Order: sequence, then structure tokens, then C-alpha cells
Amino acid sequence: MPPGVYPGLEFGGPHGDYYSDVDLVKSGQKVLSINLRTSERVDAVILTIVDSAGEESTLHHGGGGGALKTPLALAEGEYITTMEAHSGKHKGHTRIKYIKFSTNKKNFIEGGTPTKNIGTDVAKDGYQLGGFYGRSGDELDQVRALWSSIKPVVPKTY
Repeated sequence: MPPGVYPGLEFGGPHGDYYSDVDLVKSGQKVLSINLRTSERVDAVILTIVDSAGEESTLHHGGGGGALKTPLALAEGEYITTMEAHSGKHKGHTRIKYIKFSTNKKNFIEGGTPTKNIGTDVAKDGYQLGGFYGRSGDELDQVRALWSSIKPVVPKTY
């Protein structure tokens, strides 16, 4: 993991293709917005970030089905600090059926169908959602947050 980035808890199942934002997530980056594609299940998560050099990237994981939600645009000083994911079976595979992202300003975006298999991951103080890794195909099969330091972390040199 890059300095100032740590992996969160894993939710969902072992199906779909592996994806990872590890090479893109850096401490000190800014999240501009988050969006979802959902219907009965979670089709995709979409995160737009800007790195410390001002380069914008859109991280899209999952498929193109479901309805595109209205994006949650983050205000200055607003950070995504909580991810709640519900999983369940679909055609014999464990999938993410519902997901909710909440900010330190109590705003949120959610979609899908809640289940009783609920997992919640909360960032450590001074950290925010910076990206993801997990597994996906046409839908989100597995999701894990990459939490990044809000302030830039400079690696120590000896």
C-alpha cells in the first residue's frame, strides 16, 4: 500500500474479476463525488478524485446496468468516512445487494436492496474513502474500501 493508505474490511463474494485502485489512491487526494448504478442489486460504484497535482480520475467498478443515481458531490472539508454494504445470493453467487456511503457532514448516497447480511466499515480519524478493490462483472460482487489520509503523508527517508 502507498504511504497513508490502508485497506478496509471486505464485503461480498469471490466471483467476478479482480479490480484495484491501489496504484491510483494517494494520501492528500480530494474526492469530488461518488455515484452508484443500482436496481435490485448494486451494479457499480463510481468515485471521482483529484490527486495533489490536480489530475482528475474517475474510478468505475462494476457494470453499466441499473439506474444511475444523482451523484453525491462533496463540499470543501467533506469526506466519505463510512461504507455500509449488504450482501446476498443471486444465481448462486454472493453479490453486493445494497451499499451506502456517508460523509462527515452526514450526507449520504445509497442504492440497491437491503439484506440482513450487513457490514460496516468506518475510516480511522484523519482518513477518507480514496478508492476500492474487490471483484466485479456486470455487477459488484465484492468491495473493499481503500482509506487514504486526508493530509499528504511523506514517506520517511533514512
